[in-house]
Amino acid sequence: MPSASSLPPHIAYTRALAGDIRFNLSHSCGQACSLAELTAMDKHGYLKSFADQPLDYASVQGLPLLRAKIASFHQSINESAQPSSTKQLNTLSKESVVTFSGAQEALMGIYQSLIRPGDEVVVFTPNYPSLTAMVAPLGGKLIEIPITSDKQIGGWQFDIEQLAANVNERTRLVVINAPHNPTGATLSQAQRREVLAIVKACGCYLLSDDVTQPLIYDSALAHQYLDYDKAISVSVMSKSFGLGGVRIGWAVTRNHQLLERLMAFKASHSICTSRFDEQLAIIALENHQLIVENTIAIAKQNITRFAQCVDMFPDLFEWHPPSAGLLTLVKVNTSQPIAQWCKNIAEHTGILLLPSELFGLNGPYFRLGLGQENFGAALSTLESFLASSCKVK
Repeated sequence: MPSASSLPPHIAYTRALAGDIRFNLSHSCGQACSLAELTAMDKHGYLKSFADQPLDYASVQGLPLLRAKIASFHQSINESAQPSSTKQLNTLSKESVVTFSGAQEALMGIYQSLIRPGDEVVVFTPNYPSLTAMVAPLGGKLIEIPITSDKQIGGWQFDIEQLAANVNERTRLVVINAPHNPTGATLSQAQRREVLAIVKACGCYLLSDDVTQPLIYDSALAHQYLDYDKAISVSVMSKSFGLGGVRIGWAVTRNHQLLERLMAFKASHSICTSRFDEQLAIIALENHQLIVENTIAIAKQNITRFAQCVDMFPDLFEWHPPSAGLLTLVKVNTSQPIAQWCKNIAEHTGILLLPSELFGLNGPYFRLGLGQENFGAALSTLESFLASSCKVK
């Protein structure tokens, strides 16, 4: 397990590769648009009026208009596909939102605000490293629940029974990430209700990492976590929106005490976000349907394209297409250690593939990212190499 002060494993791995990386087939974000494309969506002239404003510090909590857009965004994605018989999410306000310089800062603020020595933090694994790396340095005890692949059901599955068995009076925080990084696992509506019931019965906090929640191919992933006063939802501009260069992330919670702690944390770290990035984030949120629909269209096309690749190499690859999000794991039937196999691909083709061990899952898997427009070109390059190479196993 990496320490909180070391480079995340996937970044350290990438930096150690020889040669230039031309394609990233493990990319976790949607396709980025250009500044010109984003500003063309500025129907209300926010950037034009911003040009006359002084470049002073921004609000510690975040620009009120931006926070209102974030609250509205979460209201929308958690109500849009709820059955009429289902109780709707209570109205969120801008006062429930704190912005950060990306989701990493938000996560760090949440962990530092909540975790005390001896507290147990329950996390599903494998996972994005920051969800686990910060627990031990704060004196917490990490409780890991493996996500497993079920061939009969199809795909990777959360074990909610194991969650219930591992939550007790020592549990301080339960962490949920769905669609899941890196497996692509999702929670059914019944499972989302079970998760909420489990944390409510315990009285612990619930952190929902919702960075790709809007990216759905079948049924929606709406939840009512935020009606629980110890629930926190985290999201960011980089994943569903593809705007990693707009350094805005956020936390949403109705817990006033936690909001105050998060603002105190931010005030002693980044202090505030970029005022320019705030304006860009407002434009993106106002156009979230257009941006998200484009990302989904790209991902669906790439899912179809990778299925063709699996058909070309049926003895080499096994996979379960995701039902939401941008990520899944691909099994490689190779006698080589998976890290060496991926390294060989990178050095011969310039294609980055991240082995699953970087996210805490041993086994012959790599993370596949489906959100980029150059996916087809990258895959064609990979297929040509595999077809001509005698070292595919």
